[in-house]
Amino acid sequence: MNAEYIIKIFINSLYSLINYSVTASWDILVKYGLSPYYSYTQFFNQNKGFMGFYNILISNIYIYVFSTAVIISALILFIKSSFDLNPDFRRYMVKAFSAFLLFWNSYYVAIYILKISYAFYIYIYRLNANWYNILNVSININNKLLSFLFTGSYLFSILLLFTIFIVRQALIIFFIIFMPMVSLLIIVPGTEKYVFKFIRMFFELVFFPFFSISMLYTLSFFSDDPFMQIGIIYVSALAPVYLMTEMFQLFRTGIYAIGEAAYINTIDTGSINPGYILNSGMSVDKTLDDQFGDETRLKFN
Repeated sequence: MNAEYIIKIFINSLYSLINYSVTASWDILVKYGLSPYYSYTQFFNQNKGFMGFYNILISNIYIYVFSTAVIISALILFIKSSFDLNPDFRRYMVKAFSAFLLFWNSYYVAIYILKISYAFYIYIYRLNANWYNILNVSININNKLLSFLFTGSYLFSILLLFTIFIVRQALIIFFIIFMPMVSLLIIVPGTEKYVFKFIRMFFELVFFPFFSISMLYTLSFFSDDPFMQIGIIYVSALAPVYLMTEMFQLFRTGIYAIGEAAYINTIDTGSINPGYILNSGMSVDKTLDDQFGDETRLKFN
Protein backbone atom coordinates (compact mmCIF):
# COMPACT_ATOMS: atom_id res chain seq x y z
CA MET A 1 0.00 0.00 0.00
CA ASN A 2 1.89 3.04 -1.25
CA ALA A 3 1.42 6.69 -0.32
CA GLU A 4 -0.45 7.53 -3.55
CA TYR A 5 -3.10 4.91 -2.80
CA ILE A 6 -3.53 6.20 0.76
CA ILE A 7 -3.96 9.77 -0.49
CA LYS A 8 -6.50 8.58 -3.05
CA ILE A 9 -8.51 6.75 -0.38
CA PHE A 10 -8.34 9.81 1.86
CA ILE A 11 -9.58 12.16 -0.89
CA ASN A 12 -12.42 9.80 -1.83
CA SER A 13 -13.50 9.49 1.81
CA LEU A 14 -13.32 13.22 2.32
CA TYR A 15 -15.27 13.83 -0.88
CA SER A 16 -18.03 11.45 0.25
CA LEU A 17 -18.17 13.15 3.63
CA ILE A 18 -18.45 16.64 2.11
CA ASN A 19 -20.99 15.41 -0.42
CA TYR A 20 -23.16 14.11 2.41
CA SER A 21 -22.57 17.35 4.35
CA VAL A 22 -23.89 19.40 1.42
CA THR A 23 -27.21 17.52 1.48
CA ALA A 24 -27.43 17.65 5.27
CA SER A 25 -26.57 21.38 5.37
CA TRP A 26 -29.17 22.17 2.74
CA ASP A 27 -31.83 20.30 4.73
CA ILE A 28 -30.91 22.32 7.81
CA LEU A 29 -31.01 25.57 5.79
CA VAL A 30 -34.48 24.78 4.44
CA LYS A 31 -35.81 23.82 7.87
CA TYR A 32 -34.28 26.53 10.06
CA GLY A 33 -33.54 29.26 7.52
CA LEU A 34 -35.98 29.20 4.63
CA SER A 35 -38.90 27.88 6.65
CA PRO A 36 -41.61 30.58 6.93
CA TYR A 37 -41.87 29.88 10.65
CA TYR A 38 -38.24 30.65 11.44
CA SER A 39 -37.99 33.45 8.88
CA TYR A 40 -41.16 35.28 9.91
CA THR A 41 -44.03 33.72 11.83
CA GLN A 42 -42.01 33.03 14.97
CA PHE A 43 -41.91 36.81 15.43
CA PHE A 44 -45.70 37.11 15.07
CA ASN A 45 -46.38 34.74 17.96
CA GLN A 46 -46.10 36.74 21.13
CA ASN A 47 -43.70 34.53 23.05
CA LYS A 48 -44.55 34.87 26.73
CA GLY A 49 -40.95 34.95 27.89
CA PHE A 50 -39.88 37.54 25.32
CA MET A 51 -42.97 39.71 25.81
CA GLY A 52 -42.46 39.61 29.57
CA PHE A 53 -38.87 40.78 29.15
CA TYR A 54 -39.93 43.42 26.63
CA ASN A 55 -42.64 44.82 28.94
CA ILE A 56 -40.16 44.95 31.83
CA LEU A 57 -37.82 47.05 29.71
CA ILE A 58 -40.64 49.39 28.70
CA SER A 59 -42.12 49.91 32.15
CA ASN A 60 -38.96 49.84 34.31
CA ILE A 61 -36.22 51.30 32.11
CA TYR A 62 -37.37 52.84 28.84
CA ILE A 63 -40.12 54.98 30.37
CA TYR A 64 -37.54 56.77 32.53
CA VAL A 65 -35.22 57.18 29.58
CA PHE A 66 -38.12 58.65 27.62
CA SER A 67 -38.86 61.17 30.38
CA THR A 68 -35.18 62.11 30.56
CA ALA A 69 -35.02 62.63 26.79
CA VAL A 70 -38.07 64.91 26.91
CA ILE A 71 -36.56 66.98 29.73
CA ILE A 72 -33.16 67.28 28.00
CA SER A 73 -34.64 68.31 24.67
CA ALA A 74 -36.94 70.81 26.41
CA LEU A 75 -33.93 72.31 28.18
CA ILE A 76 -32.12 72.64 24.86
CA LEU A 77 -35.09 74.51 23.41
CA PHE A 78 -35.28 76.71 26.50
CA ILE A 79 -31.60 77.60 26.25
CA LYS A 80 -31.98 78.40 22.55
CA SER A 81 -34.95 80.64 23.25
CA SER A 82 -33.06 82.39 26.07
CA PHE A 83 -30.25 83.31 23.68
CA ASP A 84 -32.69 84.18 20.88
CA LEU A 85 -31.53 81.36 18.58
CA ASN A 86 -34.95 80.99 16.94
CA PRO A 87 -36.01 77.56 18.27
CA ASP A 88 -38.75 75.85 16.28
CA PHE A 89 -41.31 74.82 18.87
CA ARG A 90 -43.77 73.49 16.29
CA ARG A 91 -41.20 71.14 14.85
CA TYR A 92 -40.26 69.99 18.34
CA MET A 93 -43.89 69.17 19.18
CA VAL A 94 -44.26 67.14 15.97
CA LYS A 95 -41.07 65.22 16.74
CA ALA A 96 -42.06 64.65 20.36
CA PHE A 97 -45.49 63.36 19.34
CA SER A 98 -43.93 61.05 16.72
CA ALA A 99 -41.41 59.72 19.24
CA PHE A 100 -44.19 59.14 21.76
CA LEU A 101 -46.27 57.13 19.26
CA LEU A 102 -43.33 55.08 18.04
CA PHE A 103 -42.12 54.49 21.59
CA TRP A 104 -45.36 52.85 22.71
CA ASN A 105 -46.16 51.09 19.42
CA SER A 106 -42.73 50.16 18.10
CA TYR A 107 -43.32 46.43 18.62
CA TYR A 108 -46.55 46.47 16.61
CA VAL A 109 -44.97 48.63 13.91
CA ALA A 110 -42.13 46.11 13.58
CA ILE A 111 -44.56 43.18 13.40
CA TYR A 112 -46.65 44.97 10.77
CA ILE A 113 -43.55 45.49 8.60
CA LEU A 114 -42.62 41.82 9.05
CA LYS A 115 -46.12 40.74 7.96
CA ILE A 116 -45.90 42.83 4.80
CA SER A 117 -42.61 41.16 3.87
CA TYR A 118 -44.02 37.76 4.83
CA ALA A 119 -46.88 38.16 2.35
CA PHE A 120 -44.37 38.48 -0.52
CA TYR A 121 -42.11 35.76 0.88
CA ILE A 122 -44.77 33.09 1.32
CA TYR A 123 -45.97 33.56 -2.25
CA ILE A 124 -42.52 32.67 -3.66
CA TYR A 125 -41.97 29.92 -1.08
CA ARG A 126 -45.16 28.10 -2.06
CA LEU A 127 -44.25 28.08 -5.76
CA ASN A 128 -41.88 25.20 -5.06
CA ALA A 129 -43.53 22.18 -3.49
CA ASN A 130 -40.32 20.50 -2.34
CA TRP A 131 -37.39 22.70 -1.34
CA TYR A 132 -35.49 19.77 0.16
CA ASN A 133 -34.88 18.05 -3.19
CA ILE A 134 -34.05 21.05 -5.29
CA LEU A 135 -30.26 20.62 -5.23
CA ASN A 136 -28.07 18.57 -7.55
CA VAL A 137 -24.89 17.66 -5.72
CA SER A 138 -23.57 15.27 -8.37
CA ILE A 139 -20.46 16.93 -9.74
CA ASN A 140 -19.15 14.55 -12.40
CA ILE A 141 -15.49 15.38 -12.84
CA ASN A 142 -12.86 12.71 -13.40
CA ASN A 143 -10.40 14.55 -11.21
CA LYS A 144 -11.37 13.78 -7.62
CA LEU A 145 -9.42 16.73 -6.29
CA LEU A 146 -11.42 19.18 -8.43
CA SER A 147 -14.63 17.42 -7.45
CA PHE A 148 -13.61 17.84 -3.83
CA LEU A 149 -12.91 21.56 -4.31
CA PHE A 150 -16.19 22.28 -6.11
CA THR A 151 -18.21 20.27 -3.61
CA GLY A 152 -16.46 22.14 -0.80
CA SER A 153 -17.47 25.41 -2.46
CA TYR A 154 -21.04 24.07 -2.61
CA LEU A 155 -20.94 23.38 1.11
CA PHE A 156 -19.44 26.76 1.95
CA SER A 157 -22.11 28.64 -0.03
CA ILE A 158 -24.89 26.83 1.85
CA LEU A 159 -23.27 27.43 5.23
CA LEU A 160 -22.77 31.09 4.37
CA LEU A 161 -26.44 31.54 3.50
CA PHE A 162 -27.54 29.59 6.57
CA THR A 163 -25.34 31.75 8.82
CA ILE A 164 -26.82 34.93 7.35
CA PHE A 165 -30.38 33.69 7.94
CA ILE A 166 -29.66 32.71 11.54
CA VAL A 167 -27.85 35.96 12.35
CA ARG A 168 -30.74 37.85 10.75
CA GLN A 169 -33.22 36.20 13.12
CA ALA A 170 -31.14 37.23 16.14
CA LEU A 171 -30.70 40.77 14.82
CA ILE A 172 -34.44 41.22 14.33
CA ILE A 173 -34.97 40.41 18.01
CA PHE A 174 -32.24 42.92 18.84
CA PHE A 175 -33.86 45.61 16.69
CA ILE A 176 -37.32 45.00 18.16
CA ILE A 177 -35.94 45.31 21.69
CA PHE A 178 -34.07 48.55 21.03
CA MET A 179 -36.57 50.21 18.70
CA PRO A 180 -38.35 52.04 21.57
CA MET A 181 -34.99 53.40 22.72
CA VAL A 182 -34.04 54.53 19.22
CA SER A 183 -37.40 56.26 18.81
CA LEU A 184 -36.38 58.59 21.62
CA LEU A 185 -33.60 59.97 19.46
CA ILE A 186 -36.25 61.67 17.34
CA ILE A 187 -36.70 64.19 20.15
CA VAL A 188 -33.02 65.02 20.52
CA PRO A 189 -31.95 67.65 17.96
CA GLY A 190 -29.52 66.47 15.29
CA THR A 191 -30.10 62.72 15.76
CA GLU A 192 -32.69 62.13 13.03
CA LYS A 193 -30.13 60.64 10.66
CA TYR A 194 -29.27 57.91 13.17
CA VAL A 195 -32.94 56.96 13.48
CA PHE A 196 -33.17 56.83 9.69
CA LYS A 197 -30.14 54.53 9.49
CA PHE A 198 -31.63 52.25 12.16
CA ILE A 199 -34.92 52.00 10.25
CA ARG A 200 -33.04 51.34 7.02
CA MET A 201 -31.13 48.42 8.54
CA PHE A 202 -34.33 46.97 9.99
CA PHE A 203 -36.03 47.08 6.59
CA GLU A 204 -33.04 45.35 5.00
CA LEU A 205 -33.19 42.58 7.58
CA VAL A 206 -36.93 42.14 7.19
CA PHE A 207 -36.95 41.94 3.39
CA PHE A 208 -33.71 39.97 2.99
CA PRO A 209 -35.44 36.53 2.87
CA PHE A 210 -37.78 37.68 0.12
CA PHE A 211 -34.92 38.60 -2.20
CA SER A 212 -33.01 35.43 -1.27
CA ILE A 213 -35.97 33.08 -1.80
CA SER A 214 -36.69 34.73 -5.15
CA MET A 215 -33.17 33.88 -6.32
CA LEU A 216 -33.14 30.41 -4.78
CA TYR A 217 -36.35 29.59 -6.62
CA THR A 218 -34.34 29.65 -9.87
CA LEU A 219 -32.35 26.62 -8.62
CA SER A 220 -35.12 24.42 -10.00
CA PHE A 221 -34.42 25.73 -13.50
CA PHE A 222 -30.82 24.49 -13.35
CA SER A 223 -31.25 21.08 -11.74
CA ASP A 224 -28.72 19.60 -14.22
CA ASP A 225 -26.09 22.26 -13.64
CA PRO A 226 -24.58 22.07 -10.14
CA PHE A 227 -22.06 24.82 -10.95
CA MET A 228 -24.86 27.25 -11.76
CA GLN A 229 -26.57 26.26 -8.53
CA ILE A 230 -23.43 27.09 -6.58
CA GLY A 231 -23.39 30.54 -8.15
CA ILE A 232 -27.08 31.11 -7.43
CA ILE A 233 -26.63 30.24 -3.75
CA TYR A 234 -23.73 32.68 -3.44
CA VAL A 235 -25.75 35.38 -5.20
CA SER A 236 -28.78 34.76 -2.98
CA ALA A 237 -26.55 35.28 0.06
CA LEU A 238 -24.69 38.39 -1.06
CA ALA A 239 -26.75 40.18 -3.71
CA PRO A 240 -29.72 41.15 -1.46
CA VAL A 241 -27.41 43.15 0.81
CA TYR A 242 -26.07 45.12 -2.14
CA LEU A 243 -29.53 45.45 -3.69
CA MET A 244 -31.14 46.82 -0.55
CA THR A 245 -28.27 49.27 -0.03
CA GLU A 246 -28.61 50.56 -3.58
CA MET A 247 -32.39 50.85 -3.20
CA PHE A 248 -31.85 52.94 -0.10
CA GLN A 249 -29.42 55.22 -1.92
CA LEU A 250 -31.95 55.75 -4.72
CA PHE A 251 -34.71 56.39 -2.18
CA ARG A 252 -32.59 58.92 -0.33
CA THR A 253 -31.65 60.73 -3.54
CA GLY A 254 -35.32 60.77 -4.57
CA ILE A 255 -36.35 62.29 -1.25
CA TYR A 256 -33.71 64.95 -1.68
CA ALA A 257 -34.92 65.71 -5.23
CA ILE A 258 -38.50 66.09 -4.01
CA GLY A 259 -37.32 68.38 -1.22
CA GLU A 260 -35.35 70.51 -3.64
CA ALA A 261 -38.36 70.82 -5.95
CA ALA A 262 -40.59 71.82 -3.04
CA TYR A 263 -38.05 74.39 -1.92
CA ILE A 264 -37.44 75.95 -5.32
CA ASN A 265 -41.05 76.16 -6.49
CA THR A 266 -43.19 78.76 -4.75
CA ILE A 267 -46.86 79.64 -4.94
CA ASP A 268 -47.34 82.88 -6.83
CA THR A 269 -49.99 84.36 -4.55
CA GLY A 270 -48.20 85.44 -1.41
CA SER A 271 -44.89 83.75 -2.33
CA ILE A 272 -45.63 80.89 0.07
CA ASN A 273 -42.97 78.21 -0.01
CA PRO A 274 -44.52 74.70 0.32
CA GLY A 275 -41.19 73.18 1.33
CA TYR A 276 -40.93 75.74 4.11
CA ILE A 277 -44.43 74.91 5.33
CA LEU A 278 -44.03 71.12 5.17
CA ASN A 279 -40.86 71.34 7.22
CA SER A 280 -42.54 73.39 9.98
CA GLY A 281 -40.87 76.64 9.02
CA MET A 282 -37.38 75.23 8.43
CA SER A 283 -35.39 75.50 5.24
CA VAL A 284 -35.48 72.32 3.16
CA ASP A 285 -31.72 72.62 2.65
CA LYS A 286 -31.11 72.68 6.37
CA THR A 287 -33.58 69.84 7.08
CA LEU A 288 -32.05 67.52 4.47
CA ASP A 289 -28.51 68.30 5.54
CA ASP A 290 -29.40 67.62 9.18
CA GLN A 291 -30.93 64.26 8.33
CA PHE A 292 -28.73 62.93 5.56
CA GLY A 293 -25.51 64.93 5.76
CA ASP A 294 -23.59 66.83 3.14
CA GLU A 295 -22.72 63.68 1.19
CA THR A 296 -26.28 63.43 -0.15
CA ARG A 297 -26.09 66.92 -1.61
CA LEU A 298 -22.80 66.08 -3.26
CA LYS A 299 -24.21 62.79 -4.61
CA PHE A 300 -27.33 64.50 -5.94
CA ASN A 301 -25.44 67.32 -7.59
